Amino acid sequence: MTKIHIDVMRRRWINGGEKAVMDWWDNPGERPWAWWRFSLPVHKRRKADSYETGLEALLEMDLLDPNERDYLEQEGIITKAD
Repeated sequence: MTKIHIDVMRRRWINGGEKAVMDWWDNPGERPWAWWRFSLPVHKRRKADSYETGLEALLEMDLLDPNERDYLEQEGIITKAD
């Protein structure tokens, strides 16, 4: 992720919130880094930052939406046991 990506996410977040960032983001099965920085309370953000990957944090902290979980299971990225 480059500084330009972060700047774009920040501007999109300020102008349209999470939906504006997600509409721009083109990596199915991932959330943009901005999601941690701009949505989570500080204590959860610190915990999320402690994981190796964003996906690991989303799984371990139970932050996946049901449709995200279904998509990741269908693509074989995670299993139902995850």
